[in-house]
Amino acid sequence: METRNCLECSDRLIGRIDKKFCSDSCRTSYHNKNNGIEIQSIRFIDSRLKRNRKILMDCFLEQNVFDSQIELRKILKKGFVFDFHTHIEKMPNGIEYQFCYEFGYSQLGENQIHLIKQQPY
Repeated sequence: METRNCLECSDRLIGRIDKKFCSDSCRTSYHNKNNGIEIQSIRFIDSRLKRNRKILMDCFLEQNVFDSQIELRKILKKGFVFDFHTHIEKMPNGIEYQFCYEFGYSQLGENQIHLIKQQPY
C-alpha cells in the first residue's frame, strides 16, 4: 500500500484514500499560502469599488433627485478614486458614464460631474 502525506506538513495520512491534509489547520494554512496574494488583490479592488460606490450613493442621496451635478472636489475630498469602476456605458445621448455598480458619473468640464443612478433590470 502507498503511503500518503499531508500536503502542508508532510505527516503521514491515516483514513480516507482521498484525504489530502492531516487536519483542518493544515488545510487552512495550505490554502491561505496558495491563495493569499490573489485574494489580497481581489479584496483590495473590491474594497475600492465599494468605497467608490458608497461615495457616489451618499452624494446622490444628498441631492435627492434622479440625476444631479456635483462639484468634483466633493467626491475627491471623500476619497473617490477614478481608476476603479465596474463598467462603462455610452448613453443614447452619446455621453459615456463610468459606473460603480448602479451609480454612474460623467465629468462635465474640469470641476463638475454628473451623477445618475441606473434603474434595476
